[in-house]
Amino acid sequence: MPGRHNLLKRTHGVAWRLAALLFILIYVGAIWFLIFLNSERFALQTIEVGGNRRLSSETIAAAAREALAGRRWWFFNRDRYWFYSPEQLATALGARFGRLASVGVRTPDWQRLQIEISERQTTALWCPVDCFYLDETGLAFA
Repeated sequence: MPGRHNLLKRTHGVAWRLAALLFILIYVGAIWFLIFLNSERFALQTIEVGGNRRLSSETIAAAAREALAGRRWWFFNRDRYWFYSPEQLATALGARFGRLASVGVRTPDWQRLQIEISERQTTALWCPVDCFYLDETGLAFA
């Protein structure tokens, strides 16, 4: 019986080494994959703004870059194609500029962000103490 015991001991040791090697390979592969997804080739470098009349494209692009700054889940840059949220970006721009009636965000490729906006149309001027512009729904926006 001593032979059978040694065989089980050897098989058990090989299984632990294979499990440890598999764990290390999965760990290294996951780290490599996370670094790949966070690489500069997927950064939204060009921001194109369309539909604006009074607000400058540079102002809207700067506000979009500010909204895309920071990290998602502690280690992914928000300005990467995979990790930006079009809904959050549209909401942030709408909250920052009261003049915007709607904001559409899309990415035609990995490095380009297109923002299509429509501005509120001024239909009246309201001056209780300070003056405000009103749109067609009666919303005071600037």
